[in-house]
Amino acid sequence: MIVLGTTAAATETLKNLVLPGIGHFTIVDDHIVSERDLGQNFFVDSSSIGKPQCEVVSQFLLEMNPDVKGEGFNLSIKEFIDNHHDRIQSSQLVIACELTNSYASHLSALCHERNIPLILIRQYGMIAYLR
Repeated sequence: MIVLGTTAAATETLKNLVLPGIGHFTIVDDHIVSERDLGQNFFVDSSSIGKPQCEVVSQFLLEMNPDVKGEGFNLSIKEFIDNHHDRIQSSQLVIACELTNSYASHLSALCHERNIPLILIRQYGMIAYLR
């Protein structure tokens, strides 16, 4: 499974898959943890500031279930979508957060070619939608 983004919605969704034992996950994001993230994502703490958020979140999630394997891939989501078609198309599930419409369409086409389920999440404060 691939998760594109480390938003609160993405990490909460991934937590709910890690607890029962999703198997393996890859989180892709190039965001560096800042002080602002401490109030928005409970998978980061003050010792995380300045570190890649995908790696910090991965570590916390792996502590929740020792049977699950996972990794953080510190790369921009757009660059990953543009250059890692093989990884996307070998996944069993892709969850993407806060993509532009053009990248959502491109990712959807890649997933559709191999019948890979794609979940798109968009969040605006306390309002969100899944597609």
